[in-house]
Amino acid sequence: SNWKSIVYSYQEMLLEGIYPDIDIRYYFKNGFLKYDFILKPDANPELIKIKYEGVDNPTISDGDLIVEHAFGTLIEKAPIAFQEVNGTIQAIKCQFVINDDNSIQFQFPEKFDSNQALIIDPRLVFSTYSGSNTTNFGMTATYDNSGNGYMGGTIFANNYNNTINGYQQNFGGGDADIVISKF
Repeated sequence: SNWKSIVYSYQEMLLEGIYPDIDIRYYFKNGFLKYDFILKPDANPELIKIKYEGVDNPTISDGDLIVEHAFGTLIEKAPIAFQEVNGTIQAIKCQFVINDDNSIQFQFPEKFDSNQALIIDPRLVFSTYSGSNTTNFGMTATYDNSGNGYMGGTIFANNYNNTINGYQQNFGGGDADIVISKF
């Protein structure tokens, strides 16, 4: 009874007001999942805090956020920020900062015009999300009521990370195997 039919796919999703005067936009660009924080004029970027669960010590290397987890490494490339002022896009220096509680925030080493909207564009390297070092293809995706994401797809060799007590611990052989991952 919880199954839905005629569910449309979208190229973009906007979640408004995740913080006061701050929205988040998820979208696909060049085949990759992207997300932007959209700050309205006078919004406070210090309100944005990202916390990875099950991670001990995220690090920053050459501006990139490195998150080691049980299945490998997730990489977020150094963020880009910009404002449109009088029809011109102006780059704003932006960098990750790790707080004492291991939450992640964005820091702006130079002043920007807080009277203008600001876009913060982190660049997630999605291929690092699963920790897999084998060829795999996602074929379908969904979510549950707790906000967890699920991906079903195909793998073509061993070395796809799985959890302890998973239904099948190793590649089943043959040309391909199926995989269901929870994010």
